[in-house]
Amino acid sequence: MTGSAAAYERYRAPEFRRLLAAARRSLERHGGEVKGSIGLANPTTAERNAIIGITGTYRPADVRRITIPLSVLEQSVRNVTGMSLLDVLERIGPELRFRADERIALDQARQAILAEGEASPLHAAHSWYRQWLASLASSDGTITALINKEDTHLFSQAVRVLEHLYNRPSDAPPIMLPALADATTGDTKALNPGRGSLPTLVLRALAMARGKPLESGAEERRELWDAFDVIVDDLASRVLVLNLPATGQGLGQWLTDAARYGTPFHITLHQLITLPIAVDLPTVYVCENPAVLRRAAGELGAGSPPLICAEGRPSTAFHRLARLIIETGGILRYHGDFDLTLPS
Repeated sequence: MTGSAAAYERYRAPEFRRLLAAARRSLERHGGEVKGSIGLANPTTAERNAIIGITGTYRPADVRRITIPLSVLEQSVRNVTGMSLLDVLERIGPELRFRADERIALDQARQAILAEGEASPLHAAHSWYRQWLASLASSDGTITALINKEDTHLFSQAVRVLEHLYNRPSDAPPIMLPALADATTGDTKALNPGRGSLPTLVLRALAMARGKPLESGAEERRELWDAFDVIVDDLASRVLVLNLPATGQGLGQWLTDAARYGTPFHITLHQLITLPIAVDLPTVYVCENPAVLRRAAGELGAGSPPLICAEGRPSTAFHRLARLIIETGGILRYHGDFDLTLPS
C-alpha cells in the first residue's frame, strides 16, 4: 500500500480517535519507540470492531477493557498505509512532542539563560542581582515561561536595562522611561506599564535592590522607577512647597510670587527640568505629611519658614529640588519618621 491521503485519512474516523490518542501518549513517553501495550476502557461497538479488524482477534460485546500491543497497531497501520504509526499520527496532527527531549531542551535553555545572567558585571557586584537571578530560576516558573513563550530575549533586555541604570554616573540627570527603553531595547514603549513581562522583570530586580517586595499598584511602580531616577510621568512626579522663593524664568517667578502670599505650590518634575531654577536659602525645612505644610500655611502664611513636603514618599521631583537647595549651600532640616534618605 502507498501512503496516499485516502489511506491514512481513514484513521481520522471516531472509532480510531481514542486508540490513536493512547498510541500518541505512548510514543511521546518513550521517545517515539514502539514498545509496550495500549488499552481502551469501555470501548464502543465501533471501537471494538475497529480493534478486531486490527488484531484479527474477536472481542465480546461486553468487554470492559481491550489491550493490544503497540507493535500490532504499528504493523496494521503499515499494512494499510505504507507508513509508520508515528508518520500517520503526525500527518493527522499535531506533531508529536517527545517529553524527554523537551525536558533536555528546556534544561539547556535554562542553563543558557542563567549563564548569560551570571556573565553580567552586576552578578559579582550586587547581592540583590544574584537574589533576582536565583528567584527567576526557582520554582515560580519565570524562566520556564519565557522559554515556552519564546520570550528569552526579554531576559537579555532586562539585564541590559539594569546594567544601564547602574552604570549611569551618580550626577546624571533623571532619564525618561521611553528614553531608557530606547537605549536598551530599541523600542521606546518596551518598558511601558502593561507591556508584557519586561517591565515586571526589571521592576522585580529594582524592588529587590531596595529590599522591598514588588507591589502591583501603578503608583507604587512609578515610585519605584522614581527611586532609580527613571521618570515614568514627569507631570505626576511632583513636590509640595511653601514659601520657597527662587530665581529663574517662569517657575522661579511663580515660586517667588507664591511665597509672597504664603500660598502652597506644587512643583512638577517637568517644570524643574524645563524651567531651571536656583534656590539660595540657608535653611529649608522638610516635612513628610502635607497636613504639616497646610497648617503652616494656615497659621503662619507668608511668615512661615521655607518648607518642602515629601508627601509620604519622596519623588524624583522632591530629590531634584532637595539637591538644588544643597548645591547652593542650603541645609535641609527634616522631621518625620526618619526613614528618608536625602541626596548627598
